[in-house]
Amino acid sequence: MQPFARLCALLFAASIPLAANAIDVTAETLAYVSPGDEIEILFGVWNYGRNNPGDSPYPTEIGLEIIGQPGTGSLFEGWLESLDGTVSIPFSLLVTPGSFAAGGDPPIDVAVISGTVVISEATSELLFGANIGSYNDAARIRLLNLGDGFTLGIGPGYTVRNAVSEPGIGGDGAVHTAGLTGQILVSNPEPSTWLTLGGAIALLGILRRRRRRVS
Repeated sequence: MQPFARLCALLFAASIPLAANAIDVTAETLAYVSPGDEIEILFGVWNYGRNNPGDSPYPTEIGLEIIGQPGTGSLFEGWLESLDGTVSIPFSLLVTPGSFAAGGDPPIDVAVISGTVVISEATSELLFGANIGSYNDAARIRLLNLGDGFTLGIGPGYTVRNAVSEPGIGGDGAVHTAGLTGQILVSNPEPSTWLTLGGAIALLGILRRRRRRVS
């Protein structure tokens, strides 16, 4: 293999970990979400149909609530998506101060990301499809951090999964339920990685041509 080809291969291999930097934080106590990072939450809604026999199993109202550490400048944009990515619905979100208390413990200050999206039954069927009966991986919510860094989680004694829920799963049935949270990922697509890689290869190509002309 020529030196130029070997160098290109090494640059490409070095870029792969950055371009696919997804971390499973489901069982972590806290997870830091940097500006530009995405949070991906898998969840299921099979218990909605189970609690509303005779009605459509496809809910038309999906809620979200995430507890994090208090801070300033948090801003998120969200989408409710099918697992294959063919359905993507914008998700309006609010980040507000709140409090959390468990048992006899005194309340602690937290930040709460919350929102609700209402869709038609036909859209819900497209969204969940054949995955409607899955326990906790029927669809996903994807959030993009447009503001300052955000620390996801309640604190010691709780996992990130404990801090994420889908309350208010509702529809034609009389009973509202909560979704079942599955895997939670934090990732940074790092689009600049590919731009840097492309620029480096282009520059090497120019230098190589110049060397040929000189020789």
